[in-house]
Order: sequence, then C-alpha cells, then structure tokens
Amino acid sequence: MKPIIFSTEMVRAILDGQKTQMRRVMKHQPVGEVRQDSAGNYGEDYGGGITYLKPPYKPGNVLYVKEAFTDTMMTIRPEYLYKADPIFDDCAQCDLGWDWSSAHFMPRQAARIFLKVTSVKAERLNDISADDAKAEGSYLDRCECLPRSKDKTPIDKLMVLTNCHIHGHEFKHIWNSTYAKHLEYSWEKNPWVWVIRFEITEAGK
Repeated sequence: MKPIIFSTEMVRAILDGQKTQMRRVMKHQPVGEVRQDSAGNYGEDYGGGITYLKPPYKPGNVLYVKEAFTDTMMTIRPEYLYKADPIFDDCAQCDLGWDWSSAHFMPRQAARIFLKVTSVKAERLNDISADDAKAEGSYLDRCECLPRSKDKTPIDKLMVLTNCHIHGHEFKHIWNSTYAKHLEYSWEKNPWVWVIRFEITEAGK
C-alpha cells in the first residue's frame, strides 16, 4: 500500500465526494507521440519503436492518504485529530492550542482515508475537461468570480450566474499554486500527466 499526500482543502473535497480524481506529472516528459496499445498501456513512439511509460499507480492499487494531523497523546494509545475535519473549517479559534504536523510526517497507523485506484490514463494537462476539473475538486472557493463565503448554491448554477469558467480559472489556479516551484510543470508549459481516478475504500480492500 502506497501513501499519497493531499492538502487540507483536497482532503475535505475527498470526504465530501467532490474529488474523485487527481493528476500527477509524468517524471519522464515524452517528446515523441504517446500511444496506447490494446492492453491499455501507454508508450512513447519515437518513430523507430515504442518506450513504455510507467504510471505511478495501477487500477486496483489502494493508497492511504497522508494529511495534516496532530497526536493528542491524551491516552496510552495515540489519538489523532485531523485538520480537515469540519470542526476546524474556517474556525480560527479551533486551531488554537493544536500543533499541526505536516502531512509528510503522518505515520501509516494514523491514516483514516483509503483510496482505490479505478483507472489511469495519460493526457496533456490542458486537455482537462470541465467535468474533470470538477472531479479534481477545483470548485472550492478558488475562482475569483465565485463567492468566497460558504455559499451553498450548486456550482453549476453559480457558473451560470457569474459566467465563471471552471476550467479556465480554478483548476489552473490550483495547479500553478501546487507546482509554483516547478515552472517546467506549469499550466502554461502543458506537461504530460497521469490522470488517476479513485474511490474511497476500506483499508486492505
């Protein structure tokens, strides 16, 4: 079982059922044409042969989510609190007294969310559709033209009311914020990515 790190916002989106896929940059960026064979494998075609590309995960893999947390240490056995829990959402006073640890340091035994990979495909970053942008959890008060309060208006209705294009604003903003230190992977560079779809599952299933 492999770990996967998500920000607090994205963990909330997963728990709310809003985020069901993620994109990860290919470590090796293809320069030739990318093709898919009859078995569903992707390869880079140089014209004289195909070099297969290895995705980070395969359908059926179960991942455990690493998220911001704290160990209360109030009992003999550790008990954990998670920054993504609703009680800490937009509640400044709720954070007082808690020393949150980075998701990078979360131990396996503290994991509470497990994701089963359902499909993996390769595509260019800019080829994302509006539906896929939603499935990335990208409509979380990110777009400048959407309300920044806890407005419960359905996102589709908001987009009609504001003429906000989710694909052109929110996902691009999230992506560039995530890869701010890696300009070669920015939205403008349009890198090749793995599109990984998943569903919440139980540990070991």
